[in-house]
Amino acid sequence: EGEVEVTIVRDEISAVGWAEIEDTELTAEIAETAAVGTVVFDASEHLNRSEITGLSGPSALTFFVQETERPASVAKFKMEARSGRLVLVEKLDHEIQQEHLLTLGLRHKGSRDLIRLRISVTDANDHSPTFVRSRQEARVSEDALPGSLGAQLRAFDPDSGGNGLVRYEVMSGNDGGEWTLNEETGEVRVGEASPHRGEWVLVVRAEDGGEPARSETATLRILVGEGSASPPRFEREVYVLEIEEKTPLGTGLLQLFAESPDGGVVYFLGSPSPDEVAIHPISGLLRLKAPLDF
Repeated sequence: EGEVEVTIVRDEISAVGWAEIEDTELTAEIAETAAVGTVVFDASEHLNRSEITGLSGPSALTFFVQETERPASVAKFKMEARSGRLVLVEKLDHEIQQEHLLTLGLRHKGSRDLIRLRISVTDANDHSPTFVRSRQEARVSEDALPGSLGAQLRAFDPDSGGNGLVRYEVMSGNDGGEWTLNEETGEVRVGEASPHRGEWVLVVRAEDGGEPARSETATLRILVGEGSASPPRFEREVYVLEIEEKTPLGTGLLQLFAESPDGGVVYFLGSPSPDEVAIHPISGLLRLKAPLDF
């Protein structure tokens, strides 16, 4: 079930037939978990009834959806022509589309009036963190000093805000304190009790910040011996892209490729990174995830 909250925001466009307010862009908020059949918005509550007479028979009002900003929004909602209720007819997903902008229409006695409705889809904690690999292996030199990087764990949660904030914790396998784990970055480093030559198996949990929290575990096998792992190498040191401002969201922008003699390459964007792009941790495909505005 989902709750719907409707507020009014200021806009300078006027509309005859709708309520006499200076604003003609309304906003509605609905949870992505809202059930099909939920009434998202009731247009009849925003009418100027002092200017409208004869609400039944041939002169009855007719409500309709004039247009949507994105084609995908059309299939999500249905306007009841007589009641003015906008009903959810297909499940929403905040991770795919966070906002829907519709232009609603009103017909009465041969005239037609329009008003904009902006629907915000709020996030729910409906995804668990997912490790790039549930079983990972790393090699560390027996001469590595405390603080040296031993492995990099990566878990991803597509939820937004605190629901998608991932923290890491060692559940078992580190009783002697040979390793330290950064709970925010997932970096596993050599601890003060430097490990001797041998093998360690750590069970690590990634947990999100939702209420209730969701989590997943992974196994990290660390081999300590002679030599050290070689870092991955990209094909180029610098990549340059030209992107049009109207490029559709989700468009693939660049296919990155890196090689490592030890395998197991994981792609991620360094900090700080632009909010407009995202990279797939396994394939290395860079995609557009937010609108561009130059």
